[in-house]
Amino acid sequence: MTEKREENKRRDKSLANYTPGYVWQAADYCLIGAISKTLINLLGMFSTTIKKYTQNNTHFQESVRNRKSLADIKVAERLFRRAIDPSYHQRFSEIVKVKII
Repeated sequence: MTEKREENKRRDKSLANYTPGYVWQAADYCLIGAISKTLINLLGMFSTTIKKYTQNNTHFQESVRNRKSLADIKVAERLFRRAIDPSYHQRFSEIVKVKII
């Protein structure tokens, strides 16, 4: 039981251990589609820690929110292009085809 507590202490990055690098890491993960639950695992933090960072650091909060929005916009744009361009599927299929010898 004590091993688990020690692991949790190491894993949890409190506000005292906050570094500006977390902003960029979280933002980059959000840009590739990470949601809050995924961020917890990728950054090795607890959900309460991410909530504290979000509440106490507006730069962290805005960065994550903006990157999530940007990722959503990119997905919507690609879906829209695919829906209106009938040749999209054909071009994609040609790119993916691989010759097997």
